[in-house]
Amino acid sequence: MPHQSHVNRAGFTIVEQLVALVVLGVGLLVIAQGVVSLQRHARRAGLRLDATAAASSAVERMSAMSCSAAVGTDTAGRVTVHWTSGGQAPGATLTARAAADVDGRPVGDSLSSARDCRPGS
Repeated sequence: MPHQSHVNRAGFTIVEQLVALVVLGVGLLVIAQGVVSLQRHARRAGLRLDATAAASSAVERMSAMSCSAAVGTDTAGRVTVHWTSGGQAPGATLTARAAADVDGRPVGDSLSSARDCRPGS
């Protein structure tokens, strides 16, 4: 009977190590892509919040105005608010609308408010 040598080799082969390294690399890339995506969404949400707050402020200011038609644009930082206010004679309804954009792109919701015009308001 021929002599057989049993060598106990503990550890991983180079192929197993390379496969593990590739799997780890792919996992890290997926995590990094997720972090970048979350940052982008957080930045957009912040801009949307700023734009909506600016539009809301414009609607509140217009609602306090007299019952006359007006159109305007306000800019604060990267947020621009385009607003219109329309009201005619006493007894008519004043409608104030505002929409905001950031760097020329619409962001946030278009907001509106309405109230009755009273004599002297």
